[in-house]
Amino acid sequence: MYGQCPSDDFFSAITQETVANFIVDYPNYTSLKNLWIGDAGPDYWEITYLFAFINLVSVTERLLILQITTTNLQGLNNLQTEGQQGFDQRSIYFMPNLTSLEGLESSESVMGGSFRITFCPSLTNLNGLENLTTVNVSKYFTIDNNSNLNDMEGLNCYFFTEEFRNTVPNYTIQESLYPALLENCEINLSNDNFT
Repeated sequence: MYGQCPSDDFFSAITQETVANFIVDYPNYTSLKNLWIGDAGPDYWEITYLFAFINLVSVTERLLILQITTTNLQGLNNLQTEGQQGFDQRSIYFMPNLTSLEGLESSESVMGGSFRITFCPSLTNLNGLENLTTVNVSKYFTIDNNSNLNDMEGLNCYFFTEEFRNTVPNYTIQESLYPALLENCEINLSNDNFT
């Protein structure tokens, strides 16, 4: 229905048409509990742009971006906070063409269950996360299996410190980032908890 809220504040899209229709069907909607773009499956979903989500300011429970063909996250530019209560995860994974996290510049905090950026082989840096100052997760903080990611530029050194690592039960950073961490941050990698 035009201008009405999605059912249960949950919106899921596995086609570009469904993504494009979000702004048409819900032009004044600025907050969702759950936003799932893509889904697990045998193939990648042909979703190449996310501009229809430009009016969203918050996703309070789960933001999942999975197995889509976009190269960046433009369209999520106004998303300022993710997860207030009961947040399960913020996950970006299995995205072969993703070269940039551009579009997440307004994101300031992630609260709840998990923060994951994984299996994005074209990603080379973390630019787009410059304004992320708070990550408070109870399960996972994972940046792993991104085969061309060698530069931690874009993500504050704090998220690699022992102080932060001790707040997360499962912390994983891929080894290809270690040289950049040693060069740009005063990080002690000798801690056993640094996987």
